[in-house]
Amino acid sequence: MFLNTLKNDKYVSVPEIAFDFSELVDSGLILGTFLLTNFTISGLDTLTSDLLNIQSTLDEDGYNYVCVYIPTEYLTLTTEYDADIGVADEIPLYGEGTFRYTLSDIDYNVCLTADFDVGYVYNVVAHLLYRHNPIELTGWWRNRQATEIIEKLVNVLDMLFAMWSSYNPNHASCVISPIIQYLVNNNIEYENNTITFNTTCLQEILTEVNHDETSNLEYKLFSTMKTNNDDIVLDSFLDKNQYTVVDWIKSAFSYITNVLDNE
Repeated sequence: MFLNTLKNDKYVSVPEIAFDFSELVDSGLILGTFLLTNFTISGLDTLTSDLLNIQSTLDEDGYNYVCVYIPTEYLTLTTEYDADIGVADEIPLYGEGTFRYTLSDIDYNVCLTADFDVGYVYNVVAHLLYRHNPIELTGWWRNRQATEIIEKLVNVLDMLFAMWSSYNPNHASCVISPIIQYLVNNNIEYENNTITFNTTCLQEILTEVNHDETSNLEYKLFSTMKTNNDDIVLDSFLDKNQYTVVDWIKSAFSYITNVLDNE
């Protein structure tokens, strides 16, 4: 019934989603706020008509534990945003504009515990496989040139996340699962809704990225582009033959900093 409702509605829309990182991240690594308005997910009518591999049991506390696999042709996320974030007291992330993101050929598997008496879900574990599509972004750092660069960077990161979800699904899951749990509870208007990330998992991800030579993230950026037949244009600050993904991100941020400093 729930799936049919989503298919008939074709989209879901949330007026406002607010994140305060000073409350969400205990370590203080990330501070600031991130506000999403007119958050809409469309394409729900492309959800499969059949729910595959449904499992529903009662846990030891008598709550419903549900696992479901839902293939989907595509989903498009659109939102307006207002960001004012600082990372490690070094990287300012701010801007006000729009964001559009489409996922296609989606395989979505999620397990969760549902408390129907209170009306919320928890223990969400989600895995997501999908095909990368171009991401559209406006207003980042309130600078057109910087926004164009960051849009390319975000597209590269999304392409890598799509691959990463395949070869390291558990790490990818610890990033997306809390977000999905928050969005679901927000949609059903759970009053005490919060978002909490697994800090141990996030630290493992940071370690994996920082130790590029020994991890699967040591892809050369140019090779990654070529493999995925991506049309993202590499700017002059990128040496296609030398840079790893992490090196390129650092170089891109350095270039953007110069752009902003010379305004």
